[in-house]
Amino acid sequence: MKFYQDPVYIEMCRKAEEIQRKYPAHTGNIDIWQGEKPADNVCVDENGDFWCADPLFDGWLPRLDQLIRIAMDQNTPSAPDPLWPDSLLNRFAYWSGYVGHGLHEDPAATLERLTLRYIMDLKHGKRWTGSEWVKI
Repeated sequence: MKFYQDPVYIEMCRKAEEIQRKYPAHTGNIDIWQGEKPADNVCVDENGDFWCADPLFDGWLPRLDQLIRIAMDQNTPSAPDPLWPDSLLNRFAYWSGYVGHGLHEDPAATLERLTLRYIMDLKHGKRWTGSEWVKI
């Protein structure tokens, strides 16, 4: 299943207000998908960004590369040291295997779901309960 077709990931994005605030609202042409449209409620803009166009959620669906860039962003108090790709990967691997995090909480998780959970935990101190993000 593609990330933009995953109802769990879409719900996680919808409720991740910190992530939605970080990315500006889409402007310019939207829904310029060439060929087969990715999904009924998904649009793609000229930058290749995916947007949910559902009446309940009109927001950004970050791709994996965008999530990794957010995880590497050093402008947060919880990540004062540089997170170079090799150390980020090591931290992510440790986090995703730790009981109470990652794969233990969602064994069927996609990389997008896991990375979003990692960002919300690391940068915002929140965990996904299956229906909402809660402060830990």
